[in-house]
Amino acid sequence: MNRLSTLLFTALLLLSACTMPKEISNALYDREVDELLQNTAAEYIVHAGFENKDATLLNKRTAAVVKEQAQLIEIKLESMLSEDEVATIRQPDEGVLMVIPSDFMFKSGRSELTEGGIRYMEGFAFILSQFPDFRTYILVHTDNNASEYMSLALSEERAKTLKKILKKEGLGAVHTEGKGALVPIITNESEEGRKLNRRVEIAVVASPKLIKQSRKAIKRDIRKSNN
Repeated sequence: MNRLSTLLFTALLLLSACTMPKEISNALYDREVDELLQNTAAEYIVHAGFENKDATLLNKRTAAVVKEQAQLIEIKLESMLSEDEVATIRQPDEGVLMVIPSDFMFKSGRSELTEGGIRYMEGFAFILSQFPDFRTYILVHTDNNASEYMSLALSEERAKTLKKILKKEGLGAVHTEGKGALVPIITNESEEGRKLNRRVEIAVVASPKLIKQSRKAIKRDIRKSNN
């Protein structure tokens, strides 16, 4: 298990960790990391990351530039979210992962945002607008209380709601998707499990443009230092 996967796995586990029963916590830790990350927002960060096999000096310096900006995003998000303390935020090397309970974001069984959800999205858009070279990926998950079709439809409508408000606030590079109950992080057999599965995952990753520009700048610096 590499360091990035470990950090992402931890981020998923920490959601509602303070109230998580021991048996549920143990069940989560028994899951395979790849299984947990598959089709989740965390996977976007993994795929956007730099391959370990490409451990050149140029690649390391580029990753450091991206990480520095990602850390600034995390600090700003932490400051914005500190009042409610419902979101989990982690900063892997190549981006930021945020997990928010859907019960906080949306009205029960509906795609309409709560006051807290509106406040979060407006604040999120304001912060990310300061980092135009980062992209936002959002996945909305539900429990399995309804049919598979209804769960998927609800998550898709919620995803559209999030994209709409972020676009309204001026955030352009946003991809949203509803996953329904297809990607639970734990069994839906208990209320606590269903609560964990009702979640919004947000991944913020560097755009190819930022990575390309960083590489060019670093190449110039390397050439100058060698002359």
